[in-house]
Amino acid sequence: MLRGTILSLYAALLATSAAAQSQPVQPVFGPFHPPMTIEAAMAAAPEYNWQVEHSRRSDAVISASTNGLQFAGENWTVEVASDIDIAPHGYIFSFDLRRDTEVRNARACRDLLSSTVAALEPMYGAFGQHPSFDGRGTLYGGPAGSFTVVDAGASSRMRVERVGEGLQDFITFNEVDEAIGRAVMVKATYYFEHHDCELRIQDFQNTDRARRAAESRARNP
Repeated sequence: MLRGTILSLYAALLATSAAAQSQPVQPVFGPFHPPMTIEAAMAAAPEYNWQVEHSRRSDAVISASTNGLQFAGENWTVEVASDIDIAPHGYIFSFDLRRDTEVRNARACRDLLSSTVAALEPMYGAFGQHPSFDGRGTLYGGPAGSFTVVDAGASSRMRVERVGEGLQDFITFNEVDEAIGRAVMVKATYYFEHHDCELRIQDFQNTDRARRAAESRARNP
């Protein structure tokens, strides 16, 4: 679990009231403080070997990725992206951490997701607390198949979803600030054939919703 003055402060604020969980927070992953634009992320870590992807419609950079970030005692790949069209949800920008590891079985993959959530809780608070989490949900759509809800981390919950033959998903969310469409997803996919556990942390924000929220605040200061 991450320790330090900033993370302890966030944990204390999140624990003081339920309202605190709805406020934007500023997580810290090494030199990165998501949510970040691509330019800000690359400027924060110029020593990293960035690989960039350009839009097919213009020369604009739409994503940048690099290896070597240490978080929760493991090495992660970082990907920062802007203006990804995930209709009908609108455009987003996102900060992604990903890593793959070989594990013995699906339970070991589930345990990895749980320990990852525990490392994130001091920054984001508890995951899996939204009223729609136990149902099919409206924020992120329903899971591909049946699911159960189990404990994760220190005070969070996760969905255990059987996606199809050879795959099992473990997934949870934290709705950081619904007013501006910001949320965090933590997901692990277990591949039975290769005993591979694919972990992902995504801190993302819907830019259309954020723009509407800012316009509303300007009209009603």
